[in-house]
Amino acid sequence: MENYNEKLDILFKEWKEKSKENGHDKFCPDGLMYKGETILEEWNVWDLKNPGNESELWHNAKKRILFLCKDLNSKEEDGSASTDEIRHRNGHKKGENLKARFYRNMAYWLYGLCNIDKNGIAPKFETLTDEKITDFFDKTPFAYVNCKKEAGLESVSDTELRHHIGLYKDFINKEIEILNPDIIVCGGTRRFFFDNNNNIYEPLEKFSEWIYFNQEQKKVVIASYHPSAWNISEEEIYTNMMIEYERFLKKHPNFQNYEK
Repeated sequence: MENYNEKLDILFKEWKEKSKENGHDKFCPDGLMYKGETILEEWNVWDLKNPGNESELWHNAKKRILFLCKDLNSKEEDGSASTDEIRHRNGHKKGENLKARFYRNMAYWLYGLCNIDKNGIAPKFETLTDEKITDFFDKTPFAYVNCKKEAGLESVSDTELRHHIGLYKDFINKEIEILNPDIIVCGGTRRFFFDNNNNIYEPLEKFSEWIYFNQEQKKVVIASYHPSAWNISEEEIYTNMMIEYERFLKKHPNFQNYEK
């Protein structure tokens, strides 16, 4: 069985070299989130994860979900970040529930999309306890991919993001190809995905403003909010996506079964 992160690291070596040529020297790898033991970090906002059996879990997952985001929000003023920071991120302290809005919403989406029942209905938001989504987030394989690998601060302009995607489009497509997800959730990145990377699953049919799909490859792209969106409630962020995905499954029930 292949190790997905090892394959990505080979790609990232070339990508990082190309980035340096372009003056981008704060490259932050991403990919499959680690599912190993928790590293207790006294001074960190949250604890970290060691590598574990994430490749095996991903390989055997009935539904592979990839979150396509913008860039890493670095803690340092100079934009620096540790090279493994994204894969290690746990989103919470051991024994505590998810608190950061970014990771909570990601966990809601992950839980909902992975727990569609046989009738094509997602769990209701009111049933998603903190303990339930935190435990699921810790144990379930998922991929977290940033379009811009250069570490940033609190926000990135559309112009800068488009510039990076334009430079590294082929690398982004290759990363997605290696991970081979069933569902890509564009967390505030829809227009950038379609502007620069839509050839990866061409042709994509439009079901709605939310849902695009490739019938032959059985791939779905969900255009959603940024996980940290502040002007809408967590319940709306979750429920609006699930309602639209339920509508899609009603029309295309063959997408519900992702058995490999």
